Amino acid sequence: MADVEAIRLQVHQAQTVSYRMASDDGAVLHVKHLNLEANLPYVLGTDENYPVAMAYPVARGRFYTATEVEHSAPVVVLGAYVREAIFPHEDPIGKDITVNGTRYRVVGALYKKGEQFGYSPDNKILLPFPTFERQFPSVVRDNGIIIAILPRRAGDLQLVIDKTTEVLRHRRKVPFNKPNDFAINTPDQLIAQFKAITGGVTGAMVFIALISLIIGGVGVMNIMLVSVTERTREIGVRKAVGATRRDIVAQFLTEAVTLSSVGGVIGVALGLAAAATVRATVPSLPTNVPLWSPLVGLGVSMGVGIFFGLWPAVKASHLDPVEALRYE
Repeated sequence: MADVEAIRLQVHQAQTVSYRMASDDGAVLHVKHLNLEANLPYVLGTDENYPVAMAYPVARGRFYTATEVEHSAPVVVLGAYVREAIFPHEDPIGKDITVNGTRYRVVGALYKKGEQFGYSPDNKILLPFPTFERQFPSVVRDNGIIIAILPRRAGDLQLVIDKTTEVLRHRRKVPFNKPNDFAINTPDQLIAQFKAITGGVTGAMVFIALISLIIGGVGVMNIMLVSVTERTREIGVRKAVGATRRDIVAQFLTEAVTLSSVGGVIGVALGLAAAATVRATVPSLPTNVPLWSPLVGLGVSMGVGIFFGLWPAVKASHLDPVEALRYE
């Protein structure tokens, strides 16, 4: 807590400095109102600056005040999912809830942000930090806090990072030739980590897609080779009545492209359906299918038909009409 106060006093480019600590992962908390209970929420101990620092405004009521934080007031702010679970048909403001048997008065409820990749930031309750410390002393003793700093201007971000690092290294007496004993994360770093993860997933999907295209292309080629063999007499008749090699190649290439294009249309339809299903079932995970995507998919399908159907078509065009007419 002294680190937080030092940052507030010495880093003048910081608009807001807040701090928080969460209950242990996997800890079972019983948050109840009358006979209704929330679905495994977690609890945060924080200060009065949390809504501004985390861009998490209050939807109903208010947030607790600095005085309530200082005096360990038995007040609580609910996340949207908790409010919906235990106050489905009434205003929670001024009502009492219990957290593992301890009674708190509800003073506010946060706006709903929705699920994010299977994790819900709305399934929580927020207590003043000293109140949290009183009920969960082992968590405070064993775990560190997270300090959230909001710069006054976006251009001050690096300066805030540098000054905060200087303040914390000085307070913690970290030698100049030693690494930090704390971590600093910025939204840019989190976005870069997310992009690295999604980039790896995208690369794996592209690799799987290429393997699938090769397997599918070999299947098309085998089907066309069988078709050429079964229709040898037909090819002989066509060539006997004047069909050129170009005509034969065009015929079998058209069949190969049609075969692969039908598969492409089915694949695009399944992809659009999957995107619509995700959008309908997980509203917090929006899906967008740009126009070029299905067009590229269809183009690739046609390209596979042309590439893998070319050899059977050329083979058919080189058949000798006399031998072809004799073929049984």
